[in-house]
Amino acid sequence: NLGHIYSSQGRAAEAAAEYEAAITLDPDYALPHYNLGILYQSQNKSLEAIKEYRLAITLDPKDAYPHFNLALVFMDQAVKSGEGTPNDLLLTAACSELRAGAALESGKSDYARHAEVRNSLKPNAGSLGTG
Repeated sequence: NLGHIYSSQGRAAEAAAEYEAAITLDPDYALPHYNLGILYQSQNKSLEAIKEYRLAITLDPKDAYPHFNLALVFMDQAVKSGEGTPNDLLLTAACSELRAGAALESGKSDYARHAEVRNSLKPNAGSLGTG
């Protein structure tokens, strides 16, 4: 979709605008929040990424990927804030998110995971500018 295209071209402001437009069209759709989180994470905007990943988790509690990405943000922040020693609270939060994501993925076969990825790549005709 357009947000991904802009993001892949390094056009972060335009990608963010597309994701935000998708959120405006359907505020209860988790995917644009997740994608916005990825964009913010790539720009080292950790607080914004955390907010978007948490919204994605709230809107789609069965999706493991926002948990995994949130864990990465927490791990990155743990290392950056620890001044030589990683921040234990942030590492604990990262471990919690990794466990939550792993629990969601544990019951799925490899085929089911591949099918989900394949289906997520299909264009969604009803969601202009999402995901």
